[in-house]
Amino acid sequence: MKPHIKVKRISAIFFCLLIFIPAAISAQTILGQYEDEAPLRTWNVLGVTTASQIGMGDTGFASVRDCSAALVNPSLLTKLPKYSAVLNAAYTMGHMHKFSFINTGVLLTEKNPALGIYSLNYFGIAMKHKGWGLAASTAILEDYDRPQVNSEIYFGDTLYKTFSFKQQGTLRVFNFALSRRINKWISAGIGINLLTGSFQKEWEDEWVISEISISDLKTLDFSGFYLNGGLLFDLTDKLAVGAVFRTPFTKNASGESLSENYSPGGNTFIQIRVNNESYFKQPLVIGAGVNYQLFNDLRIALDMSFFNWASYEVDYFGENWERDFKNILKINMGIEYESYIEIFGHTITVPMWLGFAHDPQPMRRPNSKYSYFSLGSGLRGKNISLDIGSMIGFESGSGNKLRSQKWTMTLGFHI
Repeated sequence: MKPHIKVKRISAIFFCLLIFIPAAISAQTILGQYEDEAPLRTWNVLGVTTASQIGMGDTGFASVRDCSAALVNPSLLTKLPKYSAVLNAAYTMGHMHKFSFINTGVLLTEKNPALGIYSLNYFGIAMKHKGWGLAASTAILEDYDRPQVNSEIYFGDTLYKTFSFKQQGTLRVFNFALSRRINKWISAGIGINLLTGSFQKEWEDEWVISEISISDLKTLDFSGFYLNGGLLFDLTDKLAVGAVFRTPFTKNASGESLSENYSPGGNTFIQIRVNNESYFKQPLVIGAGVNYQLFNDLRIALDMSFFNWASYEVDYFGENWERDFKNILKINMGIEYESYIEIFGHTITVPMWLGFAHDPQPMRRPNSKYSYFSLGSGLRGKNISLDIGSMIGFESGSGNKLRSQKWTMTLGFHI
């Protein structure tokens, strides 16, 4: 779902500034959360979260119950059934204020634009044998879509100028993970992650009467590689502690930039095509989590993760873009209560989850952070499960009162 934006009418004089924006926008504006390369909803992405994790506040360092653990803490694979498979569907929605040309001095919106994306964002399989765990999966880690813009300027009843903007992109990972039960108390795991993806940003500014047009198209094809891993310590029958890491890595991008200027009155057509390499240096992530079984039907989880965003760097078509980022500490917590029902003589487990997350964003200006509240439930039988989880986030610090949501549905099979 990619809604159009209704924009305020502004003087055509200001539209002339569009000619100079590509060179000036990075220096003159602070976009904050929604730089071009910013993921929708939050910068702080580690793996992919299924419904049970989201329901419990996006926890999972010591308590993941399906094979998506391979992307976060692969040591947990030794806790899974002998064979398992998971398919995850998600709806991700984010409000935003400043992005690209929008609310940065040229096009102004009356309300915060919103964008929602539906996707099948994860599929994974896993097996366990004699203390070993093995998993293979693919997931959409990040979306770079923005609300599509179509603006028209009239003088009286005459259409004078049109402007359109569109940005879209995804980052996908292919993960292969291996884990080993070292002894009664310790498990270890490692994951290999191969990245692929694409990005496209285009805009066109046209003076309708004179047929003068200016357009710009930028495309990127992503590639990269990183490792993730973790340890699980089963300290008692009720208490488990997990430790995770993701190595720093470079998200490389082969890109093409195509700019065109057409003026039929002056018989002028200018085309500038540039092929160049870009890169985005991603931060080291480390974290620790606790899973504690208070009673047979009640457990709690707490995760803390450190993102080394101060080391983040961007080179975009040969130009180093300044990103004044700070390191952040993200906190997630959740609680699960299990009840049971009988259906046709079969016992069905019904988990219910509540959670909270404190999610600071890495940019220094604005000092933005999200508070997330989550809930969820599911039905779990002997060989199949269906879970639904949701998170609703409220942003503070930017003054724009942004909101975000994520809803997930997870179908699991296990033997």
